[in-house]
Amino acid sequence: MPAADLILKNAKVITVDPKQPSAELVAVRGDRVLLVAGNEELDSVRGAKTRLIDCQGKTLVPGFNDAHCHIFSFIRKLLTIDLSPSSVSSISDIKAVIRWQAQKTPPGQWLTGTDYNDFYLAEKRHPTRWDIDEVAPHHPVVLSHRSLHACVLNGRAL
Repeated sequence: MPAADLILKNAKVITVDPKQPSAELVAVRGDRVLLVAGNEELDSVRGAKTRLIDCQGKTLVPGFNDAHCHIFSFIRKLLTIDLSPSSVSSISDIKAVIRWQAQKTPPGQWLTGTDYNDFYLAEKRHPTRWDIDEVAPHHPVVLSHRSLHACVLNGRAL
């Protein structure tokens, strides 16, 4: 077997292969996996220039290439005001959360809210520019609908 460019050893490898559900070592050459095995196979694929990484028992899973990845939606939620139905149930609630955030944020800085859903709001309507202007007149504000097909901007943002 040719020498690997990279070997990951001492790992908890989840293979998703029913014939070999777990392993400890993954050897890679170029863009191909050469070997998935136990640590005892290390010397069979190790060469003079092989880079060796000790995973120290950490878990390795197969690489995923998702053309419709939602990781950015997750990150966006971490960095914005949560307006999802589990957090707000009315436009009054949205206004209260925006007001609270505006009090903590220097004037002129953007406030961004995500995941409001008019179907779940008591008023059964979208918030308006004027709703937001009332509680954050000194901040540009954008609120994104859950569908990502609509957003509301206040006067400062416009």
